[in-house]
Amino acid sequence: MNVFHYKTKGGKDVIFSYLDNLPAEEKARGLAIIDSLKKDGTKALEVLDTRQLVGKLWEIKFSHHRIMYVIVDRNNMYLIHACKKQKNKTEKTELRKAIQRVKELERLIGKRLI
Repeated sequence: MNVFHYKTKGGKDVIFSYLDNLPAEEKARGLAIIDSLKKDGTKALEVLDTRQLVGKLWEIKFSHHRIMYVIVDRNNMYLIHACKKQKNKTEKTELRKAIQRVKELERLIGKRLI
């Protein structure tokens, strides 16, 4: 599966940037998740802690962190946002950022996701 990362207009990869700031063990877990998604596609999601947020926006929870993603089609996934898990539910500001990024993606690909 093709796993794309959201990048800011300045070219910053928000997923790798977030993971780079984690302790080594948590960073390794996040990178392992991304590798398994690339290798095994949606089958990797079967063993991960995932939850649907809005429309096609989902999250993967690991340690005290979340990676939000959308699956555009059977071959393409976009990792949209990463943040620290603060409470039992997704913080509203973090969810708003993710939804805004999905809407940007919708305009680029011409497909409704939320």
